[in-house]
Amino acid sequence: MRKKIILIQSKKGGIGKSWITLQLAHGLAFKTKKKILVLTTDKQNDILTFSGSEATLKRGLEYWLEHLDGDVAELRKNLYYIPLNTVEISKENLNSKFRPFLEVLQSKFDYILIDGTPVIELNDIISEYATDIVIPTFLDKVTTLGMMEMIKKFDLDRIRAVIPNRTTSRSSLEKEYYEKLKNSLQKTKIVIACPINQSTIISRMIEKGKTIWDTESKKVETIKESFNDVIKVIR
Repeated sequence: MRKKIILIQSKKGGIGKSWITLQLAHGLAFKTKKKILVLTTDKQNDILTFSGSEATLKRGLEYWLEHLDGDVAELRKNLYYIPLNTVEISKENLNSKFRPFLEVLQSKFDYILIDGTPVIELNDIISEYATDIVIPTFLDKVTTLGMMEMIKKFDLDRIRAVIPNRTTSRSSLEKEYYEKLKNSLQKTKIVIACPINQSTIISRMIEKGKTIWDTESKKVETIKESFNDVIKVIR
């Protein structure tokens, strides 16, 4: 079976892309019992904070590209992470070295999830290797238009899901955009996840370095259901 490379990508920053990547990755590790790797091209490395890890990895993504070896942090059972330590990776470096780098990782891990970069040129290179694409979005005019542009740009068959994030349950405008989104994509196979409301419990989990899969609290059941819908189509 072809091993999957899943890109989580959005044109807009601050949308919760890294947090969503971690929830998907931990969910896959938890449900499949297979080895899951998360890569990031975001120098903030928020995934370490979100997971509660205090790992310090000096030989990150940029070192791996040069040497096809480096440091890996274990975040949870069967869940691993390679950070980005430099300010940026050059387009030339990715062009020439990303494929052999991925081939080495595919020999070691069953799934690779990539926390994508908002830098368009680098995203274009990375997206070439993705078997599956997941797009987080806000339910507003600007972000929805940007997301629809991404959908038109990518091969439609590779886009597995759209995840509305940081919504407010009382917003009639967000509900309107959600219905428009479902209607516009109803003839595709793209899963439109139930919106993930911005909530105190998510903030508390982030503060404690926990994912939604670290708790059995009923307060996160609806959030788990949203991610389960996406996990079904990317596993």
